[in-house]
Amino acid sequence: MGDFATVTDVADRFGSTLTPEQDKLVTARIADAEALLQTEVPALAGGTGGLPVITLANAKRVVCDAVLRPLRNPAGLVSERSGPFEVTFHAEALAEEIYFTADQLALFRRRRRVGVVGVSGPRWLAV
Repeated sequence: MGDFATVTDVADRFGSTLTPEQDKLVTARIADAEALLQTEVPALAGGTGGLPVITLANAKRVVCDAVLRPLRNPAGLVSERSGPFEVTFHAEALAEEIYFTADQLALFRRRRRVGVVGVSGPRWLAV
């Protein structure tokens, strides 16, 4: 059982019932994805305790997406063409590695505020 996602969460997003083989694979992949996510985002390394609800929801979604990639597209096909016979595969998918996109990881990065510092003349000039 994962900290952020369960087999049921993945099956619900998959849209059909998982076979027993897929169920075993999903269980192992959830553990792999959560370990990688906790490595990539140290704030999640302590588990679910004390994390905001939105962070937990995002962690569940990101883990499920990472686990579902090889289930939905086991060959890792990125593009296919019929005319000149072009087929492109995603490098990580060929190795069946768990990975997160930059956009997925950006959900957990703290955003720094960028502002403008007002500069004025000395007070005695009343500028």
